Amino acid sequence: MVWKTDANGVPAWRADANTTYSFTAGTSTLAWGSEVTLATCGGLAIKAKLPANPDTNTWRGINNNLTSQNATATSLSAHQGYLLANGSARDNTKVLKAGDTMTGTLTVSGSGKSIACKDTVSTVQASLHSNNAGNHGLYSNGFYNGSAFTASAKWIIYRNTAGNANTGLKLYGAVWNDYAEFRETLEVIAPGRCIYEVGDDTMKLTTERL
Repeated sequence: MVWKTDANGVPAWRADANTTYSFTAGTSTLAWGSEVTLATCGGLAIKAKLPANPDTNTWRGINNNLTSQNATATSLSAHQGYLLANGSARDNTKVLKAGDTMTGTLTVSGSGKSIACKDTVSTVQASLHSNNAGNHGLYSNGFYNGSAFTASAKWIIYRNTAGNANTGLKLYGAVWNDYAEFRETLEVIAPGRCIYEVGDDTMKLTTERL
């Protein structure tokens, strides 16, 4: 049954002589803020209209590495955050700045470079150091007398290009390495006195300075 008029223009529910209606599905895609035709039925368009998108959030891709230089294009993955949380525990190629252990050799390239051990109170700093002259050793930037720091950069000990050990500091408390042996003397000599060899394997008391 359909609602239609007769030949005299009188409307009423009447039998529909047309029993076949065409239906054509639309190919448009629904999108926020647009009106599209979903289908056509019997020549009539079936339409839908969506309002503007109420969600203003911007979604970004996930970046699972630390090499991206774009600050806003992608978001860092949770896995990378996990690695960054504790570098040495998650990645054995990283060493913590404190309390960690490194196996193997640490190489510092270039002349004048140092690995420094610094006193945070007096700023005294000792460092493994090399310079343009080919000297390599332990270097100090100064000293602390208990109340003030004095800048006085000197080598504590270093090896020069000739392979000799040197120091830029004065040495105190150095002693001779003594050894004892039994020798015949020409006179009675008290212990601790300096003696010299006469030339026939006998010893005499020294009477002059060297």
